[in-house]
Amino acid sequence: MRLVSFVAFAFCLLFASYRWNVFGIDRATVANNIGVDSYVIPTLDLYAGDSSLQGRIGEIQLLGGDGQYQPYVMSVGLQRIAYSVLSPGTRDGVERAIPYLRGLIEALEALALTMFVIVVRREFGYTCAILTAVMLALSNWLIIFAPDLFWISPTFFMPFAVVWLWGDPACPATQQRMVALLFTVCCFLKCLCGYDYITNVFGAAAVPLLYYGLRRGVPLRNIFARIARYGALSVAAFFTAILLQILQFKFVEKNTNGSLSAFLKEVHRRTLSNGEGLGTGYDDAVLSLLHRLHISPSHDPAIERYLVPMRPVLRYFRYLSMGAVTIPFGRHSLQLPIGLFVGGFLLTAWFQRKRLKEALLSGESDRLSAWTLATLAALVITHLWVVAANGHMTHTFFNAIVFYIPFLPMVYVLLAAAIASWLKHAVRAMNVKTETVLEN
Repeated sequence: MRLVSFVAFAFCLLFASYRWNVFGIDRATVANNIGVDSYVIPTLDLYAGDSSLQGRIGEIQLLGGDGQYQPYVMSVGLQRIAYSVLSPGTRDGVERAIPYLRGLIEALEALALTMFVIVVRREFGYTCAILTAVMLALSNWLIIFAPDLFWISPTFFMPFAVVWLWGDPACPATQQRMVALLFTVCCFLKCLCGYDYITNVFGAAAVPLLYYGLRRGVPLRNIFARIARYGALSVAAFFTAILLQILQFKFVEKNTNGSLSAFLKEVHRRTLSNGEGLGTGYDDAVLSLLHRLHISPSHDPAIERYLVPMRPVLRYFRYLSMGAVTIPFGRHSLQLPIGLFVGGFLLTAWFQRKRLKEALLSGESDRLSAWTLATLAALVITHLWVVAANGHMTHTFFNAIVFYIPFLPMVYVLLAAAIASWLKHAVRAMNVKTETVLEN
């Protein structure tokens, strides 16, 4: 009964935050980010009442400023297909259905993170789990992404949550096969809705696998072999989604926009280029700073040549300055930046490096050491998309979500565990003091 009450509390807290933003965090950014749904909503209107094959399983279409529709080549568009099934067959009905569709997505995101909190309760107890749930409920970018019809944020976290909940190697072999299959399905569904952040989504499975392996005394070689198998499953899901997308364009859309060459061209732009969505804001900011330092504008042309390759670095520090958790204090909320958690964790891990090295090389590790090492792996995985998708990272208005996949949820647990330990010692000290006073 206690566990059921806790799960209900965690889900309701997360859902209230993601659905209604009851803490009033980043309301303007939430409203701005919903603008990305222009990828989906016009297509629902376009296909409203269309019972043809294209209406049922057609690609997402972008509505340009000239009023013309263009295919969106980087997604099978499962979200659009599902919405077309769930929505009424008229344009007015689509508009009425949208709030309910958003609520469904927000509930699924709350469910995925509730699954993660259940694991925290199992490993570290109720106090740590409650504190983790609170931090997840106050997390800026989880709230910002929650209502989007295009991003489908639950797909970012479902593979991670599934492996956490059922991926312990001590479980029966049938359960291990089941969780591997479920993980593959979740990765496949993610790819059908788009390929954004897939390096992080796929790699996040390594975090629980590493933690459970260290806790159970599994040899590192076996841990990495299991991680590799999960990686192979995610890659298989990725290529299957690409194949379906190509078939969709060939037999449903009946055009070449979804050809493999077109797909690879788009991949190149989003990964190896430095230009997708790129402006000169960073260049202008650096030059303005140099001017304030009395460096003559006549040097600007020479300096600008070096600013272009520096843009990814400047973008990265921009992401570190964005909010990880906002503590509401009425009008004057306290926003804790992502960089504070990254820097604080690295500093803590450095001071504990000897203990962590021993835990890594020894047999069974204690929970805290294993979780810290898994969090270090999560931090590395978080940076995979930052490095691999340089072109995509130029979209600085939303890409801070990469730090939540999967680093920030992990580091929240470490912070919650530290607070829970401090509370436990504080209560114990208070009880000792009370007993001493009573004895005297």
